[in-house]
Parts: sequence; C-alpha cells; structure tokens
Amino acid sequence: MRRVLAILSLLTALLGSSSALAEKRDLIVTPKTAAGSVPIAGQYWALIIGIDKYKEAPQLETAVKDAKGVRDVLASRYGFRSDKIIELVNEKATRTNIESALLRLGRESKPEDSVFIYYAGHGKYDDDRNLGWWVPVEGEPQEPATFISNASIRDYVGNMRARHVYLVVDSCFSGTLFAKSRAMLPAPDDKFYARLYAKQSRWALTSGGTEPVEDRGRQGHSIFAYYFIQALRENEEPYLIPLTIAGRVAPLVARNSSQVPRSEPMQGANDDGGQFVFRLAAGAVAKKEASPPASASGSSEEMAQMREELETLKKQMTAPKVEPPKPIEEARVRPPSAPGQMGREITGKDGAPMLLVQEGEFLYGDDNQRLSLSVFYMDKFELSTKLYAAFLQASGRSQPDDWSKQVALVGSGDRPVVNVSWHDADAYCRQYGKRLPTEQEWEKAARGTDGRKYPWGNDEPTSRHALFNTSWNGYATLATVESYEAGKSPYGIYNMAGNVWEWTSSDEGSNKVIRGGSWNDRANLMRSPLRLWNTPTYRLNYNGFRCAQDSPR
Repeated sequence: MRRVLAILSLLTALLGSSSALAEKRDLIVTPKTAAGSVPIAGQYWALIIGIDKYKEAPQLETAVKDAKGVRDVLASRYGFRSDKIIELVNEKATRTNIESALLRLGRESKPEDSVFIYYAGHGKYDDDRNLGWWVPVEGEPQEPATFISNASIRDYVGNMRARHVYLVVDSCFSGTLFAKSRAMLPAPDDKFYARLYAKQSRWALTSGGTEPVEDRGRQGHSIFAYYFIQALRENEEPYLIPLTIAGRVAPLVARNSSQVPRSEPMQGANDDGGQFVFRLAAGAVAKKEASPPASASGSSEEMAQMREELETLKKQMTAPKVEPPKPIEEARVRPPSAPGQMGREITGKDGAPMLLVQEGEFLYGDDNQRLSLSVFYMDKFELSTKLYAAFLQASGRSQPDDWSKQVALVGSGDRPVVNVSWHDADAYCRQYGKRLPTEQEWEKAARGTDGRKYPWGNDEPTSRHALFNTSWNGYATLATVESYEAGKSPYGIYNMAGNVWEWTSSDEGSNKVIRGGSWNDRANLMRSPLRLWNTPTYRLNYNGFRCAQDSPR
C-alpha cells in the first residue's frame, strides 16, 4: 500500500520494487578526516514521527518500523541521547503533539545545537495551488484543515534557534518544501566540514517530489527508509552530511522504485549555506545488514552483487540535487523538425562505426530547453566486449571483473562491456582519439531535435524497443549491441534506452552523470531526458559506455 490518501482518484496501481544488483570498487583514496578534527558544539536533538494506524485515512504498514529504525541508528551510532529524542508514533502523532514538539525544539534548542526531524506517514498535495501537507493520525481525508501544511513546517523550522536542522520526509508529495538548489561542494576534508558546520542550515531530504511514494520496500521498511537507514548504519567516516547521504540513497531508490528522492535547502527557512553534520559516536562500528534471502531464481552471483550494492565503500562523496521526473509535455512553441535522415557514417580508429549528429538546436531536458550544439559523431553501438578486449591487449589496462565470463559470450553475439569504471571508459575513448560524450550530446543523439520522450518516439517501451525490467541471469542477460532495431534513435543509434547505463563526461559534484537506463530498470527510467549519476570508480554490471568524437573542421 502506498503512502497516499484513498480520495486521490488519480493514483493507479504502480509497479513494485525490482532488484538492483550492483558491484562497486573504490580505487581512489579521498581525503581522510580524523575524528574530533571538526569543532562541533551543542546538543543533537531528534523528532521522530511514524504513523501506521490512522483513524480516518488508510492504514500504512511500514512507517512506524521506519521511524523506530531511524531512532535506533541515531542513538546507537551517532550519540543522540534518549532525553533529546522526541518520539511520536501512531496515536501520539496528533496534530497538536507534532506542532507542540516542533515548538519545543524551537524553544529548547540552543544556537549551537543541531535538530534532526523524521516524518513517515501520509502526505497530501493540491496540484492546482502547489500546496503540500503532512497528515497527522486524526487527519480527515476530506478536510485539509486537519492536516499540517508544508508551509507551517517551514515556518517552525525557519524559526528554530538551532544552527542546523535536517528534515527527512518519507511521504507522498513532499517536494514542495524546497528552494532552488545551491552549487555543488568541493571534496571533503576537516576544513570542509568545519566550514559547513559553521554556517546555519535548513536542509531536507524527501523520498520523492510531488509524486506518490511507496509504503512497502525491503525487510519491513519502505524502499526509501531501507536505504536511508542503511546509509547511516554502514557509514564508517567520522562525519556525515546530507549531501553525502543523498548521494548514497537517491540512486538506489530511483533504480528500485518509481520515485526519485530530492535533497536540497528548504525554501524560505533561513538556510545560510551550511550542512547538518552527523558525528559518529566513539567506538561505533558499522553494522551491516544481512542480504535479503535469494529468490527461487536467484544465483550466488546475484547475492554477491547485492551485498556489494549495500556496502558503502565510497569515502565521503558529495551529491547534487536530484531532479524528479516531470510529466512530459509537448513544447509550447513549434519544435524544430526531426532529422530528415540518418547521419553520415564513419569508422573510428578502434573500428567502431560512428554516426553524424548534425549541428543546431534541439529540445533538452524534461522542460524542453532550447540548446544548440556543434556537429559531432557518436558511436552507433554501445562499446562491445570484443572491442574492449582489443583495447586491453593494446594498453595493458587491468581487466574488468568477471572478464572471462564476459568474453566467453562473444561467440554468441557481441554484448556491451560492463564492470568498467568512468576512468576505464575515459581511457578507452582517449586511446582512439575519441572522448566520452557530454550529457547534452548524449541526449541529442538519443532523442533528436523534437523533444520526444524515448529514442523511438513517445510510445511507452516494449520488448520490441529495449531490454529493461528483467532479472540478472549472468552476462547472457545483456542484449547484443546490434539488438532492437525498433528502438533506434532518430540518428540511427542503437540501445540508447535500456541494456546498460552509459557514462558521460558531465559532472555532478564528485560524481559522473549516467544516461539511458539498463536491463534491470523500469520503463520510467528509459526516458531520454532522465539523468542519474554514479561515483566514477564504481564498476557495475549495468554500466557501460560509448564514445563521441568531434567532427573535423
């Protein structure tokens, strides 16, 4: 059951969660920060709210367990004292009690304190007026006056004396809390954390934007809460900030559900550019949750990859704003016409065919911005195992994981190389006088100039167009690079939706943007404007690449 009121007739059945099987390897050492190197004063406060047993609204199943899971990890690993934790679950989570708790935090927290607020329950949204609410336990579905508005939450948070307030909301339609995103932050060290701690912050992480989010997920938690708690539990660094948490949680939630979390400063809440800094308690040891039991069709390889997915090996990365998917609308102005014919084909120095993408305007992003690019070439196919094998022989670069299993399948069709990091992909392209495409180039090559939703048009994906929403069954799961003729882009480029995510040269903080969706993703992640990111050192069985090349002048 989803966290959404029954009165919302617009909500139809949404898809269940799918597995995200990922393998990670960190080859780059990030700046180390010693415990105690950041001067943190004051107390840590927490307000924990979870509601399953609504009096009037539909019942939920996981909100209380989510709230208690968050409470426990704050106390056990980050030193939150029990007398500083206010817990309101089920019948105690009335509107009066919630607002009284917010007032108490405003009165009792001191200027050097940090306040954490977690809400798991129903949310309500008025699309016409862009208004959002939390629904307390007694909230009546037909009476918004019985709810707590997001505007009120912002007011309470904005007027708290505490230096930092971090609000985490797992409910439908929570995206109306946000302001515009700030610029990305530099690599973390002790001075970095000290600067962030010194400035006031009012930051929020929500399980979605203005879309419904899921109640069920994994091991009795919602999908968002499962990965949020996992990030807190498995962190081994002395300091942890909201941007780092978002960088770990958002991609996993997006790949395993139809929601995309957001992490940004709160709108109109007196944010001054700082960050809430979680401080790992002395002697805290990361407790890693056991992997879920394998399904009947699951393999030991899948389970090993799942355990790797759940490990946090990246050392304090920063993460950017994650834009939620917006409804695709036709451009309000007459769009440029689609390319009249496929681009001229050349052969790259590596032997890969490349297609010309003409210069000029195209419609970019979910909001169909008009951008213009110079002419360039793009690989017609995802980079194949066969071509990558030749590169390894010529360059002496280390082999990807499971390399023998990948090359063993070349005789039955050439599949895209996977388990390659961004650095591997970049090195390959440079070896042959090419480069990774920017995300703007990638999107134009995928959707052409007319703002279409997918490479083939606006029809929803089917098994004729792309490989997606399937289970891992070894490397034979991957489609050959010449598959899916019906899914070609307007320029004749193959597999720009599904099969494997593709690295681009574009940055998102310390991460690299990936595009296109993969074999294990749902249809909503096949959209050409959709952008996610990964850490450059990750090697994953759903990440590959293709190269671009400038056109000779």
